[in-house]
Amino acid sequence: MALPQLNIRIPPHIDERFKTHATRNGTTKTEVVLSALALYLDCAEDVPLREKVAVIEERLAALEAEVHRVQTMPLMER
Repeated sequence: MALPQLNIRIPPHIDERFKTHATRNGTTKTEVVLSALALYLDCAEDVPLREKVAVIEERLAALEAEVHRVQTMPLMER
């Protein structure tokens, strides 16, 4: 049986961010929408694994940057 289809219209500036996000995370626009809907509807278990990994990688990069910032901070400022 075919999956239901959803068609939407979005403003150009959101479409650009949408495409950039999908490309940056090596995923499809469909997977991005499915992930967003799953999170919005509180059924995170349905988020594709690739999207979960991409979110974890972004959070890890932010933590690593913060650790580096703190490590290079003079001791008196810590």
